Amino acid sequence: MRNDLAIRRLERALVERPEDALLHFELGRVYLDQGDHPDALRFFEKAASLDPHLTRAHYCCGLAYTFMGSLDLAVREWQKMVDPDGDLDLEGATGARPGQVGAALKAWEHHRLTARDSIFKSYHIGLAFLVLGRPQEALAHFDQVMAINSSFEKARYYRGLVLLKLGRPLEAADEFMRSAEGRARDPQAWFQAGSALLEAGRAAQAMSALQRAIQEGPGHVKACCRLAQALADSFQVEPALRLLEQALEVRPGFAEAHFLRARCLEKQYAMEAAADSYRRAVELRPDFREAHFHLGLLYKTLGRHEQALEHLRTCVALDAGEAEPYYYIGSVLAALGRHEEATAEFRRAVSLSPRHAYAHYALGQSCMQLGLFAQAVEAFECALELNPRDVQARSALGIALFNLDRLSQAIREFGLILQENPRDAEAHYFMGAAWFKLGNLEEAIAEYQLASNVDPASPLGRFSKGAACSRAGDYARALEEFQSAAQVRPGSESDLGVYATMQLLASIGIEHARQGARLQQYAENLEEVYLQFVQALSSFLDARDRYTRYHSRRVATIGTCLARALGLSEEQVKAVRVGGHLHDIGKIGIPDEILRKVGELTQAERDLIQTHPQIGADRLAGVPFPWEILPIIRHHHERWDGSGYPDGLRGEAIPLGAQIVGLADFYDALTTHRPYRRALTPHQALVELNRTRGILFNPEVVSAFEGILDDLLLMLPAPADLDEGGEYLLPESGSMEGLILPPSWRPSS
Repeated sequence: MRNDLAIRRLERALVERPEDALLHFELGRVYLDQGDHPDALRFFEKAASLDPHLTRAHYCCGLAYTFMGSLDLAVREWQKMVDPDGDLDLEGATGARPGQVGAALKAWEHHRLTARDSIFKSYHIGLAFLVLGRPQEALAHFDQVMAINSSFEKARYYRGLVLLKLGRPLEAADEFMRSAEGRARDPQAWFQAGSALLEAGRAAQAMSALQRAIQEGPGHVKACCRLAQALADSFQVEPALRLLEQALEVRPGFAEAHFLRARCLEKQYAMEAAADSYRRAVELRPDFREAHFHLGLLYKTLGRHEQALEHLRTCVALDAGEAEPYYYIGSVLAALGRHEEATAEFRRAVSLSPRHAYAHYALGQSCMQLGLFAQAVEAFECALELNPRDVQARSALGIALFNLDRLSQAIREFGLILQENPRDAEAHYFMGAAWFKLGNLEEAIAEYQLASNVDPASPLGRFSKGAACSRAGDYARALEEFQSAAQVRPGSESDLGVYATMQLLASIGIEHARQGARLQQYAENLEEVYLQFVQALSSFLDARDRYTRYHSRRVATIGTCLARALGLSEEQVKAVRVGGHLHDIGKIGIPDEILRKVGELTQAERDLIQTHPQIGADRLAGVPFPWEILPIIRHHHERWDGSGYPDGLRGEAIPLGAQIVGLADFYDALTTHRPYRRALTPHQALVELNRTRGILFNPEVVSAFEGILDDLLLMLPAPADLDEGGEYLLPESGSMEGLILPPSWRPSS
């Protein structure tokens, strides 16, 4: 009865709109549902004749033919499932009930078991299984076809589609390229090859194949869009936009082109124009989920919260199984102050994606706004489990713990933050508040002063400055600040307590600063003795060979500049400087005839030379240097890919100081004359360093060196100032006054 009513309703509609392909298609579906396959076929064929690119009509025609036993005709219809660019449109395989697809598969399975074997039988079954959603079985049949006739290009093309469905894009690209070689002027094969290569991450090859598709089929809109997407991803936005305009001239109603145009316009910060293109995309395809999602995000960025909610909720309506729309809906609701609703959305996001760290953090923040501190702690802990370096989540966790009076845990969390950023005022403040609640006033005052932004000229400001200077080892300045704070008298009786406490601590600070100054002077004298010893040892080593004369001084200077460029602390910079001077100290144990040998070294001689880092580190192990230099000496010949010596360390396992000295050593060796080759120019050496980026050296260290090279060259003397060995001299790394250096690595005064 229900089907009869539907048939009558659709037939009345057809009287008014006889050329409406979708009405014919829907009427065909009703007949297919009630098993009237001939009538279903009649309406599906009419729909397909009215709209040749209504691929679901061809798909259902194939099903009807299958149920009627005309399998060859079913294949013929499925081959017509092409979009306006001529590509097989598997996304159009819709419109049938699951039971109907299952019945069709059974019919084809029966055909497989009963029909006489032939190449066309395998080809037809392969295409049927591909269209009906059984790619693994389809692959087996196309393999049989190719085994019989490897020149069957259409089967090869379909085999590529199957491989793409199975998530094997490189193999698919190979099939499409071979198919294109057999049919050189076929834009479809070139397009599919480009799409597969893009999916496999082979952007350059993909762009070449897509350009060939456009060349062979100038109106191939999807090829224009895929190439535009690849160009935009490589930041070539203007060429991408030109391609998209070309695509829209051919097919103005192609929603994907409008969507990609919007993405490009966003990259150019043309937000209103991007919003217009997104809106056009969703007008053309109301079920275009990705366009709704990005339009929602754009409206969120522009502060149009209600419009953002509309499109993000459309995403949820189209697919309720994705976490991201819920997360952003929650973010918009939180921005509107609707925290209860936001909390519900964030909970949906984390239930769908338990590893979504941002959603856990946002859920915690919403719970905080609602006073649900225990639930907030749970959410923040989940966020930190997923991303332990998330400072915002750790700070929020500390605040939630503080609100629950779990003070020791709160102090621990804020302490971890301060290890990374000692100047985090919020962490100091809440640590002070936690210590105050615990009754430890001395710790509380210290933390509050670090968090406060008091007038530096006030007594409290001077006291805070004195404490900071004392902590930094600037004892002379600390003494001056503490004495100034201790001499100020309170202006009123109400200030007595505060001033008494502050001046008591200032008096203790004065004594501490005096003791610190004495210890510091001793340390400086000891450090100067060490430096003189290091320079003498370095000069002795370099004097053994005219080709490496001053080599250690240059390595020390280059390494010092590079360490400053990388933002190392002053102590670390000193360690690099001393390590640069002594990096080759182990060569003292290598005979001169090997070090000065002009010809090629034997393997035994090479092995002996490669012991010098270990020898140097071992010989200096008993010397109580005030800097951490032994790892630099031992590991300066380790390489990023693990191919170095003596321990074969790899990547971040190599101490950073050793990485710096190793690169400086390598660069200096390239730019100085040796018995076996002439020196490279500095920029030739830089090319060689870039070639070894990520292989021999840390890419970040190479980039930092590249950034300082031009300024480093300003330190070099004129050619007339070269020494008698033909080697350039750099100034001693401890005395660089007058040099033009970038602020990022200019030695501090």
